Amino acid sequence: MYEHRKQRLLPWAVFMRRVAQHGAFALLVVAVGLGIGILGYHYVARLSWIDSLLNASMIL
Repeated sequence: MYEHRKQRLLPWAVFMRRVAQHGAFALLVVAVGLGIGILGYHYVARLSWIDSLLNASMIL
């Protein structure tokens, strides 16, 4: 998946594309976790949507 440490460095454009892909994946993981938390607070704890967002954000 990644280069061996003895291989040449990636070209800048390929490296930046990889950084963007990893950043997008991290953002997706955080968004899914936040969404699950919001739904849980709203439906289980019966909080309003804004309070659910606030509590889920603080825990995440």
